[in-house]
Amino acid sequence: MNDASRSSALIVGCGYLGRRAADCWHQAGVDVYVTTRSERKAVEFRSAGFHPIVVDLSRAESSNVPLPDVDHVLWAIGFDRSGGTSRETIWLDGLRRLLQSIGKSPRHFTYVSSTSVYGDADGAAVDESTTPDPATEAGICCLKAESLLREFCNRRHPSTRVCVLRLAGIYGPDRLLQRIESLKSLQPLSVVPDQPLNLIHVDDAVRLIDSIRRAVDTAGSDIPTLVNGVNSGTLTRRDYYTALAELVGAPPPVFADDPMPSQRGGNKRVTSTRRDRLPAVCQFDDVRAGLRHAVANSKKQ
Repeated sequence: MNDASRSSALIVGCGYLGRRAADCWHQAGVDVYVTTRSERKAVEFRSAGFHPIVVDLSRAESSNVPLPDVDHVLWAIGFDRSGGTSRETIWLDGLRRLLQSIGKSPRHFTYVSSTSVYGDADGAAVDESTTPDPATEAGICCLKAESLLREFCNRRHPSTRVCVLRLAGIYGPDRLLQRIESLKSLQPLSVVPDQPLNLIHVDDAVRLIDSIRRAVDTAGSDIPTLVNGVNSGTLTRRDYYTALAELVGAPPPVFADDPMPSQRGGNKRVTSTRRDRLPAVCQFDDVRAGLRHAVANSKKQ
């Protein structure tokens, strides 16, 4: 790809998922801009070949930070429970400030949402045609943010293609340590063991994100506007934690008699009728294979 044909991207949220997407796009020859709240991280990102923008979108003054004109925008901001900032401040106010700061309309905007917007389906399957009915604060906030993005782009950036990527629970290297410690110490897991556990390996999430970018760059607007990002090999929580215990040499999992109330929104099997429309092949549809990869590539166990 020569300089004249290089595409550009802004990644908002360069954490566990966003950093991997940034590496993927940089290796593909995309000019990658990333946001960060940390000057130290900015130095790290610059050395990796990215263009860092130091900004805290939870603060009102962030509206004055100039943003580059880019072809693609990826919103991949997670939630730090220890950060002292509410989900609404980050996911809604922050998104609104970002949108108001964008000048030239990007060709495409990928918003990383969550399958928590579907709520509880009493064990039934849900797909992109299912009406959202969130039961948790996170699901409610994600659904509001999806609507905010679509309404804003329809009004201010009508040429921008929006794709909402509702991701299941992300797992992968260095995302299993807490659960491994619980298994090894025989700490009861506060989950409903025989409910479905909807997951996506972080590398497969990046493949989906990149496939959206590639579809826009090569085929224009022929991409779905909503996709569930989930590996198709759904396991129960019992099967998942039993497989993880075997991989790390821990005793079989122990489950709490009275799981946390937050588990009430998790009884559903998430599927996708639109994932196949993207030019991506998920490597870890077999979640057990994904677990083996994650354990083998974790720095700590």
